[in-house]
Amino acid sequence: MNDLQVEYFLAVARNLSFTKTAEELYVTQPAVSKQISLLEKELELALFDRTSKAVRLSQAGELFLKFFEASIKEFDNTKRQAKELHQKSIGKIRLGCLQGWNISVFFPDILASFSENYPNIRIGLECYGVRALIQALKGDKEDAILTLDDTLDNIEGIQTMKLTKIPKIILYSSKHPLANKTDLKPEDFQNEAFYVMSNDEVSYAADMVKSCCEDYGFTPKIQYVRSIESMNACVQNGMGVAITDFWSSVKDNADFKYLKLDTNHKISLAWKKDTKNEKVFILANEMKILLDN
Repeated sequence: MNDLQVEYFLAVARNLSFTKTAEELYVTQPAVSKQISLLEKELELALFDRTSKAVRLSQAGELFLKFFEASIKEFDNTKRQAKELHQKSIGKIRLGCLQGWNISVFFPDILASFSENYPNIRIGLECYGVRALIQALKGDKEDAILTLDDTLDNIEGIQTMKLTKIPKIILYSSKHPLANKTDLKPEDFQNEAFYVMSNDEVSYAADMVKSCCEDYGFTPKIQYVRSIESMNACVQNGMGVAITDFWSSVKDNADFKYLKLDTNHKISLAWKKDTKNEKVFILANEMKILLDN
Protein backbone atom coordinates (compact mmCIF):
# COMPACT_ATOMS: atom_id res chain seq x y z
CA MET A 1 0.00 0.00 0.00
CA ASN A 2 1.34 3.44 -0.87
CA ASP A 3 0.18 7.04 -0.83
CA LEU A 4 -0.72 6.98 -4.53
CA GLN A 5 -3.03 4.02 -4.07
CA VAL A 6 -4.76 5.69 -1.12
CA GLU A 7 -5.09 8.95 -3.08
CA TYR A 8 -6.70 7.15 -6.04
CA PHE A 9 -8.99 5.14 -3.77
CA LEU A 10 -10.27 8.28 -2.02
CA ALA A 11 -10.82 10.03 -5.33
CA VAL A 12 -12.80 7.12 -6.79
CA ALA A 13 -14.79 6.84 -3.55
CA ARG A 14 -15.61 10.54 -3.82
CA ASN A 15 -16.49 10.50 -7.52
CA LEU A 16 -17.86 6.93 -7.78
CA SER A 17 -16.40 6.99 -11.26
CA PHE A 18 -13.08 5.77 -12.63
CA THR A 19 -13.46 8.00 -15.68
CA LYS A 20 -14.16 11.19 -13.69
CA THR A 21 -11.33 10.36 -11.32
CA ALA A 22 -8.87 9.95 -14.18
CA GLU A 23 -9.91 13.33 -15.59
CA GLU A 24 -9.61 14.95 -12.17
CA LEU A 25 -6.12 13.55 -11.58
CA TYR A 26 -4.93 14.08 -15.16
CA VAL A 27 -4.08 10.41 -15.65
CA THR A 28 -5.53 7.64 -17.78
CA GLN A 29 -8.41 5.49 -16.59
CA PRO A 30 -6.30 2.29 -16.80
CA ALA A 31 -3.76 3.94 -14.48
CA VAL A 32 -6.48 4.54 -11.91
CA SER A 33 -7.85 1.01 -12.29
CA LYS A 34 -4.37 -0.48 -11.91
CA GLN A 35 -3.67 1.28 -8.60
CA ILE A 36 -7.08 0.32 -7.20
CA SER A 37 -6.55 -3.31 -8.27
CA LEU A 38 -3.12 -3.38 -6.59
CA LEU A 39 -4.63 -2.02 -3.39
CA GLU A 40 -7.46 -4.56 -3.44
CA LYS A 41 -4.99 -7.36 -4.11
CA GLU A 42 -2.87 -6.36 -1.13
CA LEU A 43 -5.90 -6.09 1.14
CA GLU A 44 -7.45 -9.23 -0.35
CA LEU A 45 -10.77 -7.38 -0.45
CA ALA A 46 -12.94 -5.75 -3.09
CA LEU A 47 -13.26 -2.08 -2.26
CA PHE A 48 -15.80 -1.30 -4.98
CA ASP A 49 -18.82 -3.05 -6.46
CA ARG A 50 -18.44 -2.51 -10.19
CA THR A 51 -21.30 -2.87 -12.66
CA SER A 52 -21.69 -1.68 -16.22
CA LYS A 53 -23.81 1.20 -15.03
CA ALA A 54 -22.32 2.28 -11.66
CA VAL A 55 -19.46 2.09 -9.22
CA ARG A 56 -20.28 1.76 -5.55
CA LEU A 57 -18.24 1.25 -2.42
CA SER A 58 -18.38 -2.24 -1.02
CA GLN A 59 -18.94 -2.70 2.71
CA ALA A 60 -15.19 -3.19 3.07
CA GLY A 61 -14.64 -0.10 0.95
CA GLU A 62 -16.84 1.98 3.28
CA LEU A 63 -14.80 0.80 6.26
CA PHE A 64 -11.51 1.70 4.59
CA LEU A 65 -12.91 5.04 3.46
CA LYS A 66 -13.67 5.95 7.09
CA PHE A 67 -10.26 4.65 8.17
CA PHE A 68 -8.29 6.61 5.55
CA GLU A 69 -10.27 9.82 6.13
CA ALA A 70 -9.76 9.56 9.89
CA SER A 71 -6.06 8.77 9.41
CA ILE A 72 -5.55 11.78 7.15
CA LYS A 73 -7.40 14.04 9.59
CA GLU A 74 -5.33 12.74 12.50
CA PHE A 75 -2.13 13.15 10.49
CA ASP A 76 -3.00 16.78 9.67
CA ASN A 77 -3.83 17.44 13.31
CA THR A 78 -0.57 15.90 14.48
CA LYS A 79 1.38 17.89 11.90
CA ARG A 80 -0.30 21.10 13.10
CA GLN A 81 0.53 20.30 16.73
CA ALA A 82 4.12 19.51 15.79
CA LYS A 83 4.45 22.86 14.02
CA GLU A 84 3.05 24.65 17.06
CA LEU A 85 5.52 22.88 19.32
CA HIS A 86 8.36 23.77 16.98
CA GLN A 87 7.37 27.44 16.95
CA LYS A 88 7.19 27.43 20.74
CA SER A 89 10.70 26.03 20.88
CA ILE A 90 12.31 28.90 18.95
CA GLY A 91 12.57 32.60 19.67
CA LYS A 92 13.39 34.83 22.61
CA ILE A 93 12.14 35.52 26.12
CA ARG A 94 12.78 39.01 27.47
CA LEU A 95 13.18 38.82 31.24
CA GLY A 96 13.32 41.82 33.54
CA CYS A 97 14.91 41.74 36.99
CA LEU A 98 15.37 44.10 39.94
CA GLN A 99 18.48 46.24 40.04
CA GLY A 100 20.85 45.30 42.83
CA TRP A 101 20.13 41.58 42.68
CA ASN A 102 22.75 38.90 42.13
CA ILE A 103 20.73 35.99 40.69
CA SER A 104 23.79 33.97 39.73
CA VAL A 105 22.95 31.55 42.55
CA PHE A 106 20.38 29.96 40.22
CA PHE A 107 20.09 31.75 36.88
CA PRO A 108 23.07 30.08 35.16
CA ASP A 109 21.35 26.76 35.90
CA ILE A 110 18.18 28.09 34.21
CA LEU A 111 20.21 29.05 31.15
CA ALA A 112 21.94 25.67 31.07
CA SER A 113 18.62 23.84 31.29
CA PHE A 114 17.18 25.95 28.49
CA SER A 115 20.23 25.43 26.35
CA GLU A 116 19.81 21.67 26.71
CA ASN A 117 16.03 21.41 26.39
CA TYR A 118 15.26 24.39 24.16
CA PRO A 119 18.44 25.18 22.23
CA ASN A 120 16.67 27.70 19.99
CA ILE A 121 15.14 29.80 22.77
CA ARG A 122 17.29 32.74 23.82
CA ILE A 123 16.74 34.51 27.14
CA GLY A 124 17.54 38.21 27.41
CA LEU A 125 18.04 39.87 30.80
CA GLU A 126 17.57 43.55 31.73
CA CYS A 127 17.65 45.17 35.19
CA TYR A 128 15.33 47.96 36.40
CA GLY A 129 14.24 49.78 39.49
CA VAL A 130 10.92 48.58 40.93
CA ARG A 131 8.66 51.11 39.23
CA ALA A 132 10.52 50.90 35.92
CA LEU A 133 10.37 47.09 36.09
CA ILE A 134 6.57 47.13 36.37
CA GLN A 135 6.30 49.66 33.56
CA ALA A 136 8.57 47.55 31.35
CA LEU A 137 6.17 44.64 31.76
CA LYS A 138 3.08 46.76 31.17
CA GLY A 139 4.66 48.40 28.13
CA ASP A 140 5.69 45.06 26.57
CA LYS A 141 9.39 45.84 26.84
CA GLU A 142 9.76 42.62 28.83
CA ASP A 143 7.84 39.36 28.48
CA ALA A 144 8.18 38.52 32.17
CA ILE A 145 9.70 40.03 35.30
CA LEU A 146 11.36 38.53 38.36
CA THR A 147 10.57 40.65 41.38
CA LEU A 148 9.43 40.88 44.99
CA ASP A 149 5.92 39.53 45.37
CA ASP A 150 4.93 42.57 47.45
CA THR A 151 5.51 44.88 44.48
CA LEU A 152 2.83 43.11 42.42
CA ASP A 153 -0.16 43.90 44.63
CA ASN A 154 -3.17 45.52 42.94
CA ILE A 155 -1.70 45.42 39.43
CA GLU A 156 -4.40 44.42 36.96
CA GLY A 157 -3.91 42.15 33.99
CA ILE A 158 -0.91 40.17 35.19
CA GLN A 159 -0.37 36.55 36.10
CA THR A 160 2.06 35.69 38.88
CA MET A 161 3.83 32.55 40.03
CA LYS A 162 5.48 32.40 43.44
CA LEU A 163 8.94 30.91 43.01
CA THR A 164 10.83 31.00 46.29
CA LYS A 165 11.62 32.88 49.50
CA ILE A 166 14.91 34.57 50.32
CA PRO A 167 16.03 35.84 53.76
CA LYS A 168 16.02 39.54 54.50
CA ILE A 169 19.30 40.96 55.76
CA ILE A 170 20.61 44.09 57.42
CA LEU A 171 23.44 45.35 55.25
CA TYR A 172 26.17 47.38 56.93
CA SER A 173 29.74 48.54 56.34
CA SER A 174 32.68 46.28 57.15
CA LYS A 175 34.15 49.38 58.83
CA HIS A 176 31.09 49.88 61.00
CA PRO A 177 31.84 50.03 64.76
CA LEU A 178 29.65 46.93 65.18
CA ALA A 179 31.37 44.98 62.41
CA ASN A 180 33.41 42.85 64.81
CA LYS A 181 30.79 42.50 67.51
CA THR A 182 29.95 38.92 68.43
CA ASP A 183 26.31 37.88 68.86
CA LEU A 184 25.18 40.85 66.80
CA LYS A 185 21.42 41.46 66.95
CA PRO A 186 19.10 43.58 64.77
CA GLU A 187 18.27 45.84 67.70
CA ASP A 188 21.96 46.78 67.96
CA PHE A 189 21.31 48.98 64.89
CA GLN A 190 18.37 50.89 66.36
CA ASN A 191 20.27 54.18 66.47
CA GLU A 192 21.41 53.93 62.84
CA ALA A 193 19.89 55.59 59.79
CA PHE A 194 18.07 53.01 57.70
CA TYR A 195 18.39 53.86 54.02
CA VAL A 196 15.55 53.07 51.63
CA MET A 197 14.79 54.19 48.11
CA SER A 198 12.36 57.09 47.94
CA ASN A 199 8.61 56.64 47.99
CA ASP A 200 8.55 57.80 44.39
CA GLU A 201 10.44 54.63 43.49
CA VAL A 202 9.27 52.03 46.03
CA SER A 203 6.09 52.98 47.85
CA TYR A 204 6.18 49.99 50.19
CA ALA A 205 9.90 50.13 51.13
CA ALA A 206 9.62 52.31 54.22
CA ASP A 207 6.69 50.27 55.57
CA MET A 208 8.67 47.06 55.01
CA VAL A 209 11.69 48.41 56.91
CA LYS A 210 9.52 49.73 59.75
CA SER A 211 7.71 46.41 60.04
CA CYS A 212 10.99 44.48 60.17
CA CYS A 213 12.46 46.71 62.83
CA GLU A 214 9.30 46.76 64.94
CA ASP A 215 9.55 42.97 65.12
CA TYR A 216 12.80 43.57 67.03
CA GLY A 217 11.35 46.22 69.32
CA PHE A 218 12.39 49.54 67.78
CA THR A 219 11.30 52.13 65.22
CA PRO A 220 13.94 52.83 62.56
CA LYS A 221 15.17 56.24 61.48
CA ILE A 222 14.31 56.27 57.78
CA GLN A 223 16.55 58.08 55.30
CA TYR A 224 15.41 58.25 51.66
CA VAL A 225 17.70 58.02 48.65
CA ARG A 226 16.88 57.97 44.95
CA SER A 227 18.49 54.72 43.81
CA ILE A 228 19.89 51.38 44.87
CA GLU A 229 23.34 52.67 44.01
CA SER A 230 22.91 55.61 46.42
CA MET A 231 21.65 53.30 49.15
CA ASN A 232 24.65 51.00 48.78
CA ALA A 233 27.05 53.94 48.68
CA CYS A 234 25.69 55.36 51.92
CA VAL A 235 25.95 51.98 53.63
CA GLN A 236 29.41 51.31 52.21
CA ASN A 237 30.68 54.59 53.63
CA GLY A 238 29.35 53.94 57.10
CA MET A 239 26.53 56.49 56.97
CA GLY A 240 23.91 53.97 58.02
CA VAL A 241 22.48 50.55 57.20
CA ALA A 242 19.85 49.07 54.89
CA ILE A 243 17.42 46.19 54.96
CA THR A 244 17.66 44.25 51.74
CA ASP A 245 17.76 40.53 50.95
CA PHE A 246 20.09 37.62 50.37
CA TRP A 247 20.27 38.29 46.62
CA SER A 248 21.90 41.69 47.20
CA SER A 249 24.71 42.00 44.68
CA VAL A 250 27.00 43.69 47.22
CA LYS A 251 26.51 41.55 50.32
CA ASP A 252 29.65 39.49 49.59
CA ASN A 253 31.73 42.54 48.72
CA ALA A 254 34.59 43.01 51.18
CA ASP A 255 33.29 46.51 51.99
CA PHE A 256 30.05 45.12 53.38
CA LYS A 257 28.81 42.78 56.06
CA TYR A 258 25.30 41.54 56.68
CA LEU A 259 23.12 40.13 59.41
CA LYS A 260 20.48 37.60 58.36
CA LEU A 261 16.99 38.27 59.71
CA ASP A 262 14.24 35.82 60.62
CA THR A 263 11.89 37.10 57.89
CA ASN A 264 11.86 36.51 54.15
CA HIS A 265 11.10 38.20 50.87
CA LYS A 266 8.73 36.26 48.61
CA ILE A 267 9.94 36.14 45.00
CA SER A 268 7.55 35.85 42.06
CA LEU A 269 7.66 35.71 38.30
CA ALA A 270 5.02 37.87 36.62
CA TRP A 271 3.77 38.20 33.05
CA LYS A 272 0.77 39.73 31.31
CA LYS A 273 -2.30 37.51 31.19
CA ASP A 274 -2.72 38.27 27.49
CA THR A 275 0.93 37.64 26.60
CA LYS A 276 1.49 36.48 23.04
CA ASN A 277 4.83 34.91 23.94
CA GLU A 278 3.85 31.44 25.09
CA LYS A 279 7.50 30.64 25.76
CA VAL A 280 7.00 32.52 29.04
CA PHE A 281 5.14 29.48 30.38
CA ILE A 282 8.15 27.31 29.59
CA LEU A 283 10.37 29.72 31.52
CA ALA A 284 7.95 29.80 34.46
CA ASN A 285 7.85 26.02 34.72
CA GLU A 286 11.64 25.68 34.44
CA MET A 287 12.21 28.30 37.15
CA LYS A 288 9.58 26.80 39.44
CA ILE A 289 11.07 23.32 39.14
CA LEU A 290 14.63 24.52 39.76
CA LEU A 291 13.85 26.87 42.64
CA ASP A 292 11.56 24.35 44.33
CA ASN A 293 14.54 22.04 44.52
